[in-house]
Amino acid sequence: MGMTETYASLDAAELPLWARARKAKGWRFVQMCARAAGEGAELLYTLRRGSELEQRLVAVPDPDAGVPSVTGEYLAAFVFENEAHDLFGVRIDGMAIDFHGKFYRLAEKAPMATRAAGGKGKGDAR
Repeated sequence: MGMTETYASLDAAELPLWARARKAKGWRFVQMCARAAGEGAELLYTLRRGSELEQRLVAVPDPDAGVPSVTGEYLAAFVFENEAHDLFGVRIDGMAIDFHGKFYRLAEKAPMATRAAGGKGKGDAR
């Protein structure tokens, strides 16, 4: 039997409830990938249960507004959340392990964010 995959958008405010519900049903955290998108970012969360993958895309139009952490349910997410903060400038609220912007040693703040360097950073593909 092959891998099945579902993909949908999710509002940032719904993220903790989604993670809690999936954890209760035996889903495991696989990864969270961040990417620059417009003036903000997008976060793609992937969970797995058996041969099922479930992915949720969270749009973060204003990274300063913050996104709730999922580390209360999936502690391993702290690595990905700290990376999204340091590289893309996304504020993640309530991380179980927060490096406070020092997860990476960087020459500039949020080098992958599109709003870096006057609104057009290295992460901007335009």
